[in-house]
Amino acid sequence: MGISGMSWGEILIILLVVILIFGTGKLSRIGNDLGSAIRGFRAAMKEDAPEANPKPAPPDAEHPAGH
Repeated sequence: MGISGMSWGEILIILLVVILIFGTGKLSRIGNDLGSAIRGFRAAMKEDAPEANPKPAPPDAEHPAGH
């Protein structure tokens, strides 16, 4: 069994039809655009993720401890 109950032969036929409709050049551009979008999404997720070990806040120099 292949994906979602389809046999590998059916998947191959679908891929061949897609290549015939869009052509290899357009499929290559679609793949590149999709890859760029995924990389951008991952980079944005890393920027928004909280740090695992946040740096402690520096002590306030004007107010020494114990006052």
